[in-house]
Amino acid sequence: MYDKVTQKDIDRMEAEIEHRKVVIRKEALEAVKEARAQGDVI
Repeated sequence: MYDKVTQKDIDRMEAEIEHRKVVIRKEALEAVKEARAQGDVI
């Protein structure tokens, strides 16, 4: 099985984390903002 983490794996994980921080978080915040504007979220 795969039990070693290479630098390439670490770089890929760091890129995924950064993507989630920058892109996904922004989209989620916008969705919550829109839901609040429509009265769906308290």
